[in-house]
Amino acid sequence: MVSLNYIAGNDRDFMCWFHIQDMYIVFGATFRFTGVKNTSGTALKEATVSTMGTYFCEIDDAPSSTERWVGNIKYNGFMVPESQVPAVLQDKF
Repeated sequence: MVSLNYIAGNDRDFMCWFHIQDMYIVFGATFRFTGVKNTSGTALKEATVSTMGTYFCEIDDAPSSTERWVGNIKYNGFMVPESQVPAVLQDKF
């Protein structure tokens, strides 16, 4: 599980970040979540997520290797109704 760390914003438009590091990989990202509430203002009607920036570095730690893999990843997504979330994922969140 990854913890998202709040940066700034409100309940309909906010930014957060995460960073993961172990012996062979470093990975992090900053995301922006935006949403629109229903007319009564009690629930989200729609929402999107997009990356503001990402990074990763993988180290091949084989003996005498000097390989390093570096890059970035772009994420974009949107909210889906709970009824459309596959059963195998429903207990993960």
